[in-house]
Amino acid sequence: MTRYLGAIVIGFLLAVPVSAQDYYGLRVAQEHLQAAWDSLNAAPPDQQGHRDRAVGYVNKALGEIHLALSGEPPHGRAEEKGERRAADLERRKERRDQRLEEKAQKREERMEQR
Repeated sequence: MTRYLGAIVIGFLLAVPVSAQDYYGLRVAQEHLQAAWDSLNAAPPDQQGHRDRAVGYVNKALGEIHLALSGEPPHGRAEEKGERRAADLERRKERRDQRLEEKAQKREERMEQR
């Protein structure tokens, strides 16, 4: 049952129009999510962890609505993600270059042994 509740919550969030002018819709969604959170916490835990995952999804959705209502621009997170991707790409290039150098050295050693 909790697995379906998580899907319903996500579907509801996708159906809610999110614009800078529509705070009413966000507040209604926030109330529904809070009711879902209360219901999930009142439910007994299941063995597969579906309830816990659903609670996590609801918490994440509530956090996003809180950010939207606070007016905080999401650009900071996108910029940080871009910086992390650029740093990751640079590390990958360095590792690739290092592996290529190692292969070239091994190839030279084999050629010298012949």
